[in-house]
Amino acid sequence: ARAVSGAKFDVITSDLIFNRPLSQITTKVVNTVGNNSGVVKKIVLKSAQLPVGVDLRSDEVVYGPARDVTIYDDATGMSLGLVEKGAGIPVMFRPFAGNTCYMDVTVRMDGQPADNTFSDVLVTIDNDPKFMPGVSYAITLSFARYDVFGTGVIMPWADGDDGGSDLD
Repeated sequence: ARAVSGAKFDVITSDLIFNRPLSQITTKVVNTVGNNSGVVKKIVLKSAQLPVGVDLRSDEVVYGPARDVTIYDDATGMSLGLVEKGAGIPVMFRPFAGNTCYMDVTVRMDGQPADNTFSDVLVTIDNDPKFMPGVSYAITLSFARYDVFGTGVIMPWADGDDGGSDLD
């Protein structure tokens, strides 16, 4: 970030601007068939580059190497239902080059003797040709019988409350 200096009585002549260079993913799960139920135990975003710092000379975000990031992990699992529900934590990352990403998803469907891991589930976002900086994507993992597929839609980040401080 560029240095800001001055005295407490100086008049501010420019706005401080915050740009969002990252994309964000939130995940939801839903059972689209209704005749099978089960639990989601783990969701992993594949090959994501997470921010590790800021280069103060160039004002650029520094990213770590691509790695798999666990979004949700619970040995008991979250039940699948006919209504979408949030699963896991939002993850901010360097935008992927295209409009797809991959996830690994572990589930245990009712009546099955063991967990089933779906590897490299293709997730495609709608409307954008690639993951865009400053955009949050809601990824819905839909379970149909013993298959899983993912889709994503743009979910704008909500503006927070205004804040301020008086420094004397």
